[in-house]
This record gives sequence, C-alpha cells and structure tokens, in this order.
Amino acid sequence: MKTNDLYDNIDNVSGYEKVADYFFKILPFLIIPFLALVSHLIFKRGKQNYTEHLIMNVYRISVTKMIMIVFNTISILYGNKEILYILFRTIFLMEIAYSSWFFYQYFSVFDYKKRGLIFRCITASTLLIFINNGLMRLIMTQVGKHFF
Repeated sequence: MKTNDLYDNIDNVSGYEKVADYFFKILPFLIIPFLALVSHLIFKRGKQNYTEHLIMNVYRISVTKMIMIVFNTISILYGNKEILYILFRTIFLMEIAYSSWFFYQYFSVFDYKKRGLIFRCITASTLLIFINNGLMRLIMTQVGKHFF
C-alpha cells in the first residue's frame, strides 16, 4: 500500500492530520490571535493592549514548540512505548506550568494581588492550552475533512 492510498481514504487519516501535513510550519501560529484575545480579557487590569498580548503569546508558543522539539527528539531515540506515553501525557502539565510561570512573571509588576494573580495565571494557562489543543484541532479537523 502506498502513502497516497492512505491519504485518499478519509477513515485512515483525520482531517487535522491532512491540514497539518500541508501547513505544518504555520499551523501553531494561526491560533495566536485567539489566544491573545483570551489573555487580554483575563488580564484586563494589566492595561496591556491587544498587540502586546499578541507578542507575548508568540513568545509563549515559541518556547512551547522548543520544548516539543526536545520531546520529539526523545521519542525518536527511545523505543519504550509505555514510557513515551507517560512522557507525552506530562507535556500537558508542563505546558500549564510553563504558561502559568510565564504569565506570573509578566504580570507580577502590575496591580494584582498575589492570590488573584496566581489564580488568573493558572486559569489563563489552562484555558489557553485547551483552546490551542482542543478548539484548534476541532476547527482544523473540520477544515481538513471538507477541503482536503
């Protein structure tokens, strides 16, 4: 069976994987305007404008992608599937931890109480990761099924 035969059968490959195959380099950055809007709304008291949130989320996504490169390299070099499964499940928690730390460091100089800031950082991180991983995949799956 050829690779092209796999792509012709919609049951073998989801719509998201088809879109990711064609637009792999720009796909992670398509969702940044939505992430910036959510972080702008959550951290409204910080008095940062939308463009600053765009730049902040580009930095945050870039570091997250660098972390993913490390994990992908490990998965190429290491063959135990059970350990890799556990390792890739911890990536979600690492993303939340890094994003929470990132937002805390950035907004700690603004007029937030410490407990409120920690709560906002964890909420924003969790919400942004769910949007990035859930909503993005849902939209791209539908795009892939209809147009590819």
